[in-house]
Amino acid sequence: MLTDLLRDVIEKMNIFMNITLSTTVDDVLVALSKNTPLPEDALSEYEKVLTENVTHLNIGTRKKVIELVLDR
Repeated sequence: MLTDLLRDVIEKMNIFMNITLSTTVDDVLVALSKNTPLPEDALSEYEKVLTENVTHLNIGTRKKVIELVLDR
């Protein structure tokens, strides 16, 4: 589920904003709030993903999977 949510966040960022200009989590959330019809609960979930402390990324290119290893 985290992989699907992460993929969704990245896709929306790629479509609806210029990532090079928006570098903070707040910038991303404001841009997505202004440019998409995403409800507040979806943006809240996006914020959780974007603020996690990630220690490693596992990328499975054949399966098209991105796994986050979190520092918990």
